[in-house]
Amino acid sequence: YDRLELEGLDDEATHALVDDRLGREVTPRFVRRLREQTEGNAFFIEETIRALEDSGLTQDEVVDEAALEPLGVPEGVANVIEHHVGRLSPEAAEVLMAASVVGRSFGVGIAGQLVDLAEDRVLTAFDEGIAAGLLLEVPGTIDLLTFSHALVREVLYEGLSTHRSWLHYRL
Repeated sequence: YDRLELEGLDDEATHALVDDRLGREVTPRFVRRLREQTEGNAFFIEETIRALEDSGLTQDEVVDEAALEPLGVPEGVANVIEHHVGRLSPEAAEVLMAASVVGRSFGVGIAGQLVDLAEDRVLTAFDEGIAAGLLLEVPGTIDLLTFSHALVREVLYEGLSTHRSWLHYRL
């Protein structure tokens, strides 16, 4: 099958979606910050707005860009990402979680050094992550990958909890 790459919503479309969802006008600064955080992904925008509304903030606080900072990954978004990660083999999930310590984009060799697996199994794990849409190859490079969205990396990184400091040490 062919994979269709979709562009995120621009500021204008994000503004229209947020205005419609909240039923009120929001500031361009709020829209710009929300779009940056979600990379214009309509589902992520919707889930972020839902999380803001469910957070107990007043109507004025919901549309304040400062409310976006401590929000983290909305539960609905995290659930979708965790579902996709859960469909990976245990080795692939382990490799992607370890790679999340390096950053949004990472060298295949560096990330592979963080796990105790043979090189061919690490490469297979990365291929699995690409096939699942969780990783992308960086065009024009031969050994760089990037998480398909910053929130994918964040969910994987947060899932490490007890191993995070150990993996940072190994870097």
